[in-house]
Amino acid sequence: MALLDDDNMLTVEIPSVSTVSDFTEYNIMVHIGAVQWLVRHRYKDFQSLHQHLTANHGIAKHLLPPKKIIGNKDPSFIQKRRIDLQTYIQGLVTLMQRAVADELAEFLQLAEYEVLHLRRRLASDQRLVSHHKQVHLTALEMHAISATEVRGSQPPPGGVHHLAQLAEAAGRTRCLTVTGSSRTWRESNIVPNELDFNFNMFKKLHTLNLEQCNVLKINDASSLRRSLVKLNAPGCGLQRVCDLLLCDAVHRYFTEEDLELLQTLPKWAPLKDLNLSNNAIASIDLSVSLCHKLETINLSGNKLSSLDYLTKLPYLISVVASNNSIIELPDLHTKLGNLVHLDLSRNKMNSLVGLACLYSLVSLDVSSNLISDIEEVEHVSKLPCLEDVVLTGNPVATIVDYRTKVLECFGIRCSELCLDLERPTQRELDKVAVLQALRSAKESNVSKLPALSMMSPVLPSHVTAPSAVLMPVPDLATAVEEATKLE
Repeated sequence: MALLDDDNMLTVEIPSVSTVSDFTEYNIMVHIGAVQWLVRHRYKDFQSLHQHLTANHGIAKHLLPPKKIIGNKDPSFIQKRRIDLQTYIQGLVTLMQRAVADELAEFLQLAEYEVLHLRRRLASDQRLVSHHKQVHLTALEMHAISATEVRGSQPPPGGVHHLAQLAEAAGRTRCLTVTGSSRTWRESNIVPNELDFNFNMFKKLHTLNLEQCNVLKINDASSLRRSLVKLNAPGCGLQRVCDLLLCDAVHRYFTEEDLELLQTLPKWAPLKDLNLSNNAIASIDLSVSLCHKLETINLSGNKLSSLDYLTKLPYLISVVASNNSIIELPDLHTKLGNLVHLDLSRNKMNSLVGLACLYSLVSLDVSSNLISDIEEVEHVSKLPCLEDVVLTGNPVATIVDYRTKVLECFGIRCSELCLDLERPTQRELDKVAVLQALRSAKESNVSKLPALSMMSPVLPSHVTAPSAVLMPVPDLATAVEEATKLE
């Protein structure tokens, strides 16, 4: 981003013109060091600028090229005027190089691209000073706020005052959204995601939303670690969790052998909610242990195949890991024994056996996986707290009487279950009751059959073969259908 100082002077030129809606616009290229941007103005804009400068700053009236009514669209005249206007604007810039007048700064849009003028504008920006619950800033604006060191022989007019105003407003902010971009900013060569920034002025920040930001450009996150409770960084191109949690560290990646060293680093002490969705994270690294009090983590839309190192989060109760590449999670209860909410939708799981001992689980979403057998539901049907199960989008959901068979797995608790976001109907409960009765009768009859052994291979005389052995076992589905027809 541009910064006016002794080494980066302001220069302008008008290299071309363009015609828009039958009007001629003069294309002004503004340069400050390596930064440049394009500003377009009509002749009447030059006139307005000149009137303000003559009235407020004593600029001679004759310096502006005169207006022409007849023949002002002639190409040769337009080119001559372009050269004259270039000479005029260059003269103004040379005259005001040390102290750019507000009118000229606005004309050249310095508040959009230059640090000092942007900071001055932000000091009176209603987004910061009006106590809004949520403040939205761009990465460009964050860079201007963060650039506290100003080079140059002379301080900017009111610079200290504006900085104090910014510090006061930022210190009150509780919720902040920062939006980045990998494209050039408007008609300049500035790329917002290539600019460093920090949050040192935001002392009481509770919630931070980073949208499409390059988190590796955060050069100081110390104030965030002391105050932040909710951190959202979706779609920021993260490849590792440590890229965010250790964004301002020289060394970010730690192994098990470095665990003691990692524990000496500053913790994200108050952080309870972390959203890392829609990034490119392939595995969870040890840096997550720095969020010791984390309760909720969203890892959807990444490239995960496992949920490693979540054992380092003893307070974790909610995990969203949808739209990843998870095939199985063996013995998940040994890692996440206190889990209450689990979303594993849109993965590649074909079994639920790894979830069988999550005794605190209340809601489970495994929709759009590869579960094809009703017996897989048996693994989670005995979980005492489970109330919500989502299985839609799995092959098992295409089985005839799928809902009835799933509800039957939950036994007497089936009326309390919400399956696929729907409570069971009375008809479904009646079918389940019949199935359970038939199953109970079948198990009772089987238990009464005498045991045969090598010592006693013949049935006792009081048991007749036709009734006890040869009678066919009734088909459950047929029995349920006949029972419902009697209603």
